[in-house]
Amino acid sequence: MSSDTNSLAHTKWNCKYHIVFAPKYRRQVIYGKIKRDIGVILRQLCERKGVEIIEAEACKYPVGVVEDQIYYFN
Repeated sequence: MSSDTNSLAHTKWNCKYHIVFAPKYRRQVIYGKIKRDIGVILRQLCERKGVEIIEAEACKYPVGVVEDQIYYFN
C-alpha cells in the first residue's frame, strides 16, 4: 500500500474528502474579480492546518476542493 494509507490491526484505509464552497450569492463578481483571492485564502487555510489540496476548481456553480484531511473550525 502507498504511504498515505492509514492502518489499524485489521483495517487499512485512505481517506479523501470532497469539500464544496458555495457562496450565498453566486454573482459574476465572485467569479471574476475575487476568484483568485478566494483561492489564495483557501490555500493559506489548508497550509496552516497541514492539509494537502489534491485538486481544486472554480466555476459559476459551487467550488469543489478535494483534500486529504479535514478539520472543523470553531
